[in-house]
Amino acid sequence: DLDPVAFEQVTIGAAATGLTPSKGAYLALVQVKAQPVVWRDDGTDPTASVGHDAPVGTIMEVMGASLGSFRAIRTGTDSTLNVTYYGIRQ
Repeated sequence: DLDPVAFEQVTIGAAATGLTPSKGAYLALVQVKAQPVVWRDDGTDPTASVGHDAPVGTIMEVMGASLGSFRAIRTGTDSTLNVTYYGIRQ
């Protein structure tokens, strides 16, 4: 079972931006707000045209090692990601 351990809002602009997972986080639910973004979770920065497209309203599950390597960039104007982190219940 998983328990929520933290929440953050991340502004996504013209430079690739990552998440800030809290200690003990295993999974993040990431929701795209405001404007579409492009993302990668392989440790390489996305560009506005290279990576996975995520339109407004997309909810992604990011887990494990991908939490530290997830990066997103805007495709137009700045966007926001709402992120809830979950840890494994002890």
